[in-house]
Amino acid sequence: MVKFTIVPFFLILSGVVSASPTPAKVGVSLEKRFNVLTGQWESENIGNGQYILFNNLWGKDQPGTSGSQTTEALSYSGTTISWKTQYSWSGNPNDVKSYANVALLKALGRQLSAIKTVPTTWRWTYSAAASDLVANVSYDLWLSNIPNGTAASTTSTYEIMIWLSNRRAGPAGSQVATTTIGGQSWKVFKGRTASTTSTYEIMIWLSNRRAGPAGSQVATANIGGQNWAVFKGRVQTWDVYSFVASSELTNYNADLKPFFTYLSSSHGVSLSQYLVALQAGTEPFQKSGTLTTTSYTAAVN
Repeated sequence: MVKFTIVPFFLILSGVVSASPTPAKVGVSLEKRFNVLTGQWESENIGNGQYILFNNLWGKDQPGTSGSQTTEALSYSGTTISWKTQYSWSGNPNDVKSYANVALLKALGRQLSAIKTVPTTWRWTYSAAASDLVANVSYDLWLSNIPNGTAASTTSTYEIMIWLSNRRAGPAGSQVATTTIGGQSWKVFKGRTASTTSTYEIMIWLSNRRAGPAGSQVATANIGGQNWAVFKGRVQTWDVYSFVASSELTNYNADLKPFFTYLSSSHGVSLSQYLVALQAGTEPFQKSGTLTTTSYTAAVN
């Protein structure tokens, strides 16, 4: 679960100019370089306003927690981005330390009823991971009663997590159902956390390696041909629904709109809610790992 608000903070990509080795001509080439994000709230705008990459160490200041994390974009072409996050954490094994993620910046603030599709692709791998790593790989979507609401804020109403991997971690709340969305089976969780203006937070977990969602399991569902355990919980002031895949999904290609349809028909989430954030990243609880996303895209149509 993400604990930050997206702000209009942008970093300018540096360019490298090189001369042609031919004395009679001078050629210029621009090489795009990305920043290595090390600060707690450091971020970088990628693709002229398409995405923003966050390091987002929101849980690092808990007493007893120690560790470090870096996040770096690797490439960007068209609307496809790749990045990696490297971390090592200890202490408070049941608490999330961070949520390094890529957030979509375009076509948000629309009511669910007006959204036709939410296509996404995500290829990722652990290039390094401790045998006892506790972490997830997940989408995190946020809903609000207002079009200009923000993630993890007093304007949030629902958080929807979609876990593609669970290494000993879990969604907020409890499982409330299982469903099939887009041919994928999902477990649906619902929970509740504290805030003042948020209404819903929707998370779609593409990975869950033995870590648990907030709340408790309330259902099982088949969404997109994939079986999911559905959890419901509450964090601050918004409800959290978490869909945990029955097996790790390292090459995910789907439409996320069916998750909204399922939550509306099975759990009473109104389609008049606004989608205000769509993020994809990882929540580490403890130990070390390097998560590399080789290809990621997301859009709202």
